Amino acid sequence: MGTRNCVDLYLIRHGVTAWNLEKRYLGWSDQPLDPAADQALTRLADELVFTSFTEVYTSGMKRTNETLRKVAPQPFIEDLRLRELHFGGFEGFTYDELKEDNRYRRWVDDPCEETPPAGESWIDFVRRVDEFVDERLVQAGGEKLLIVAHGGVIRRVVSRFSEDHGFWDTKIPAGEGLAMRLEAEEGGWRCSSLWAVPGQENVTSPHL
Repeated sequence: MGTRNCVDLYLIRHGVTAWNLEKRYLGWSDQPLDPAADQALTRLADELVFTSFTEVYTSGMKRTNETLRKVAPQPFIEDLRLRELHFGGFEGFTYDELKEDNRYRRWVDDPCEETPPAGESWIDFVRRVDEFVDERLVQAGGEKLLIVAHGGVIRRVVSRFSEDHGFWDTKIPAGEGLAMRLEAEEGGWRCSSLWAVPGQENVTSPHL
């Protein structure tokens, strides 16, 4: 299959924030990076410095834009469809602070059916992420795309195209990510290769 029938997606999770360190739900809350992010992002920048991207996207949040400027400073496009799930009334709180809340317990037990108060439903989250991916892949062919986004967004993209990597199994530490090669086939795209970034090791286990 020719190179025009494949695309490489680099899916990078933003660097760590203060709320990440405190294990607070962050979602649409617009926090900047914490100084603790620098070490991981230096490793990432060292790997990406020799990679040329056709286009670069972020979710438009402070933490994704700051991450991009540190690891691959170049022009980029902000797309709000790449934001994390909106956790609504749960944002800013930790598990321990919420564990006695019945609404929270219902959501934790079944996040695909329950919606955080004043937050975003699972269906709406998946729909907007898929919409971005589908819209961009229609134009793709022999391209290398960099997307700096959030853990949930990356999990959705990976689990959609790789049968071996479920949403809840896929772990992406802050300041790291995954890259996947998608090849066009009749009826859509399939993942032919998946590797960790930094590292460039081919991923064989679904427990990342």
